[in-house]
Formats: sequence, structure tokens, C-alpha cells
Amino acid sequence: MRKIKRITLVVLLMGCIVIIIGGALCNNIFNIDSGSSAPAPKAPTIITTPARIITSNSAQLAGTLNPNGATTTVYFNYGLTTSYTVTTTSQTFDAVGGTSFFEVEYSVDIGGLSANTEYNFRLVGTNAVGTTYGNNLTFTTAP
Repeated sequence: MRKIKRITLVVLLMGCIVIIIGGALCNNIFNIDSGSSAPAPKAPTIITTPARIITSNSAQLAGTLNPNGATTTVYFNYGLTTSYTVTTTSQTFDAVGGTSFFEVEYSVDIGGLSANTEYNFRLVGTNAVGTTYGNNLTFTTAP
């Protein structure tokens, strides 16, 4: 297994890009030291964020994911209730050498919705380690 000698960490933090190069902070974030290997992959971290660009018949569903070191497939569930009768097309985020530990924004445009109607939705992510279901959020289409 390849040993990590130096890490460059790029993180989106409150809308700003923060770059950290090597040192104790990176070691603490990844819980490693200069002689340790990369952390083991985990189930993805998934957060559903509010829908955007809502019209009477369409919306943009949004969320963030962290693949946590493993190739991860994500998609949205949505519907009139939390039974989620529709699943969007999935997208796969490949793990690059087992080091995909960074947050990624993800969104999907959906259409064919009914006007003035409340919809439930959530982001779902799955990888070889497990499946994570994002929190349920709602939006109401325009009249």
C-alpha cells in the first residue's frame, strides 16, 4: 500500500476555498502520521440541500456528498410523500486512488411537476462500504 508523505487538502468552507499543504493539521484531519497509509474508505456522507430554481412545473434538486474514499453513485428520490415514487438518473463519482475525501456539490433538474404542489426529496449515495440516505426536504412548486 502506498504511504502518504505529503498531503495537499483543498476544502470548500463556507463558500471559500481553503488550501492546506501537509503538516500536523492534515495529519489530524485524516488521523494519520507520515508513516501511515491512507484512511480506509467509509460509506458516503450525504446532505440534502434546499431545492433551487423552482417553477410551476420544474425544480433543481441539490445536495452535497463526500465519497469518503470509495467510488460512489448518487441519485435523488422524490415524490408527494416520503415514499418517494421517483428516482432520478444516477451519477457515479470515481475514487481517485482511494483519496476522494472531499465534499462535492450535486444537482439535478427535474420536470413534469404539478403546479402549486409540495414535493419531498432526498439525496442518496451508495458505495462498496454502504448506502447513506440524505435528510428529507420539501419544496412547493409555483402556482
